[in-house]
Amino acid sequence: MTYESALAAAKEFFDAYMILSANNDRVRQEVAKSNPFALSPAAKRRLRSGELKRTMVPDIVCLAFSLELSLKSLLIKLNGGAPREHNLQALFRLLAHDTQSALISKTGTECGSALTEAEFMANLENIGNAFVEWRYLHEKGPASFMPAFGVGLAKAIASELENGTAT
Repeated sequence: MTYESALAAAKEFFDAYMILSANNDRVRQEVAKSNPFALSPAAKRRLRSGELKRTMVPDIVCLAFSLELSLKSLLIKLNGGAPREHNLQALFRLLAHDTQSALISKTGTECGSALTEAEFMANLENIGNAFVEWRYLHEKGPASFMPAFGVGLAKAIASELENGTAT
């Protein structure tokens, strides 16, 4: 994997996440208009007919993979390579401390609230294995993911690649 190919794929998967999540927002709005507590018969018919499509699992998978590829891009640029690893925490820990600190700060800014290192790491732990967990959600059952943190981290990594220690 080259830096350019990893970065291009990360951007494509982030774009896919944004498109799919916008669709989910529209679906949620449509459902809320019908009944804020349950799907109305009309909303159920629209979902079954394909007029409304929920894409929560694919959009989370796209965002998680985008984050993985973004971190790998950063590692390739800074260290000359990246391991075959899906876990975001494991990839994050391979970054130099100053890069980690910059990402923690930038992620807090993107999320609209300063994050301590402990808060950041707790959030990263929550989404750390999302690419694997959400791809197999149909086999394993419920999982959690915090899209706002994921988007904030993706934007922080992009900023770091463009303007930070990775230049």
